[in-house]
Amino acid sequence: MFDIAANLSDERFIGEYYGKKCHTADFDKVIERANKFGVKKFLFAAGHIPDARASYDLSLKSDDFYATVGIHPCRALEPYKEHENKFEEMTLE
Repeated sequence: MFDIAANLSDERFIGEYYGKKCHTADFDKVIERANKFGVKKFLFAAGHIPDARASYDLSLKSDDFYATVGIHPCRALEPYKEHENKFEEMTLE
């Protein structure tokens, strides 16, 4: 199976909730549990530029990981000019 909307770049998977460290990172455990249920490939969906960078970085960890780079319509009014070069870099890599 292929999870086409894995929002695993969320800070909760590195143990942070609203900027506060609450537990150790559990990204690898989440992937292991998904693998046990037959999920072998993941598309990390990003909704804004900083999230896209995190999704892209996660996608580099495995040939079974992929990432989207973009801005979700619900966040389209957020300023992103400061991230424009980062957006271009990710799309060219």
